[in-house]
Amino acid sequence: MFLGSFLLNIVLVYDRPAAAFYLPFTRFWELMIGCLLAFLAKLKGNYFTEAYKDMSCSRGAFSWVGATMLVVALVFSDKDAFPGWQALLPTIGVFLIIAAGPDASFNSKLLANRAMVKIGLISYPLYLWHWPLLVFARLYKDEPLTIGDRTLVILLSVIMAGLTYKFIERPIRFESKKKLIKPLCYTMLVVGVVSVLVFKTRGLIFMYPAEIREIAEFK
Repeated sequence: MFLGSFLLNIVLVYDRPAAAFYLPFTRFWELMIGCLLAFLAKLKGNYFTEAYKDMSCSRGAFSWVGATMLVVALVFSDKDAFPGWQALLPTIGVFLIIAAGPDASFNSKLLANRAMVKIGLISYPLYLWHWPLLVFARLYKDEPLTIGDRTLVILLSVIMAGLTYKFIERPIRFESKKKLIKPLCYTMLVVGVVSVLVFKTRGLIFMYPAEIREIAEFK
């Protein structure tokens, strides 16, 4: 499954980049690397703790090599050919950072910082919020966003992510889940129906004036 997913990602990344980026089949190999990490962590208590519990230097090297791989991937990756082979760098980099454990120098000095921990707590809603906000800001301005615009959008993303974590994510994860099942199912159903409607009507094109529809139909 790992090899099949990775090879499919390699095959599609140039001819069908959107499919390679968004389909779960082409990204499953990355999740499997995380599964391997979890499996090794549970093996005989904790594989990594037992394997190099007296090797603080090695743990530090693991964490810094992993961090370097992330920086290289961030700076030098070709966004038009991602994931592809390039996805190995950030994926293996994260693997090394987590495998190094909390006592590794990079992890204990930087990632354990209180501010970084708080960012980590809201990282998933931040990931969900930042892109639609950037897209809608770009559509609203109808011109490229300035650095100031992007900074404001990112700050708004952080605020929205914090609110999402407090009022949605934490209740779902830590409080009674039974009362949330029906509202979540209904919400997903509504979002699904609206999404299909928007897709089938090419972005609700029937709502636009005839002149706009004519331009949209022009080929």
